[in-house]
Amino acid sequence: MKVSKKERTVEAVALGFGGLPMFFLMWFAMVNENPTLFLIPIILVLIFTVIAICYDEFIFHKKRCGTLENRYHKMLVFGNGIVWLSWFHFIYVK
Repeated sequence: MKVSKKERTVEAVALGFGGLPMFFLMWFAMVNENPTLFLIPIILVLIFTVIAICYDEFIFHKKRCGTLENRYHKMLVFGNGIVWLSWFHFIYVK
């Protein structure tokens, strides 16, 4: 399957400006005495990341992928969301 240059760019932007900053923000919040300092930046990066992932899924994958592959993509995104919520719960709910 050939992935277009535009799709690769969207995925790189989602990872580079969403996934990596989210990892470091969550990590810093986890080891910091006051994790609420990181709450607003985490939420902003989360919103950006979700928009980038949805754009990738609805613009590129919906047209190109079959029913089964689309189902796998949705399961992957849902699973990643559950993992993020678990990590968020670990940091902010005490």
